[in-house]
Amino acid sequence: MKKSIYAIIATLPLLFATSCSKNEDDAVNNESLSVAINGTCLMVNMGNYSESNGSICKMQYAQPIDQNLFKKANGYPLRSIIESATITDKYILLMCGNEDKVEILDKQSFKEVCTAITGIGLPRYATIVNGFAYVTCVNPSWTDSVGHIAKIDLSSKKVTTKIKVKGNPEGITHSGDQVYAASANGIYQIDTKNDKTVNFIELDSKTSTARYFVTDADGDLWLSYSSYDAKGNGVNCGIAEYTPGQTKFNKNIALEKMNGDAYIDVTPDKQTLYYMYSSEIVGGQNPEAETRIYAVDLTNGEVKNNATCSGYGFYGFNVDPKTGNIFTANVNGFITNSMISIYSPTGHLLQDGLMAGVGTCRFYFYQ
Repeated sequence: MKKSIYAIIATLPLLFATSCSKNEDDAVNNESLSVAINGTCLMVNMGNYSESNGSICKMQYAQPIDQNLFKKANGYPLRSIIESATITDKYILLMCGNEDKVEILDKQSFKEVCTAITGIGLPRYATIVNGFAYVTCVNPSWTDSVGHIAKIDLSSKKVTTKIKVKGNPEGITHSGDQVYAASANGIYQIDTKNDKTVNFIELDSKTSTARYFVTDADGDLWLSYSSYDAKGNGVNCGIAEYTPGQTKFNKNIALEKMNGDAYIDVTPDKQTLYYMYSSEIVGGQNPEAETRIYAVDLTNGEVKNNATCSGYGFYGFNVDPKTGNIFTANVNGFITNSMISIYSPTGHLLQDGLMAGVGTCRFYFYQ
């Protein structure tokens, strides 16, 4: 993506907050998950940049969190931060940013099924189409030049091509055989039949950067976008609706209370979109900043004035696609283990105090 220098500054606390850093090996909280969930929840603990102590763990109903799955399965730590995960019927793919690698793990055992795929740029997010992973990879210098989409054959575990895009791409999704990647100030449409760029759909806001996608009940894509002010806070933020295959956005909704990262998710009925806001930059401080999760009604575009839920130190969140419960965590400055909080769709705190790894930021639900 187009990485503002202020966004880089905003992440510097993660680089240096290591003097008292601990990881999930030190976790001693054996409290069980008391909230029913949709099968298994895989959690991505980003880790902090200087220690490269990212990890994964999982939650299942009425059981304690199963910590440090990669190290348990493979006998050594991951040695990277983790930007995101993508889950298929057989594999878990981990996009490992600072080590420039994609790990492919067996979905059941968490063991590596091949040597990590490296040298592709800094991987961020992935979508799976017909047995291929399309992975957004940013320029390691974070300059607004050329990033690319790396295509990985999940049968051979090899990179088959790289598709250049302007800017540094972030979120990625697909509709049918068309891939949509968020990069620069818009969406790249890529035809997977020939891996050629079909179209670039540009946002009205020339100073904002395209971030992430969710899909609504009608199959339309909602793209989040943002930029940063001098302090690293989000400005020129919002969401835009796009119908796959079209040449322009349908509508735009500006959002004043939105983080610069512009992370979003959607309710099980796909009619309500959630986004985050924080009073200060999250990460590198303890106690952490107050954070809130707000909602937008996608059926009529109404932005809810009151936060659905609030707490401290939320760096990311996800919604259980069955129950609609909201899972998030206080990252505690990225210097010690995160503490998970789970909220009902109406914002009632269902459970907190569950301990995960360093920098818990993504929650993936699967059977």
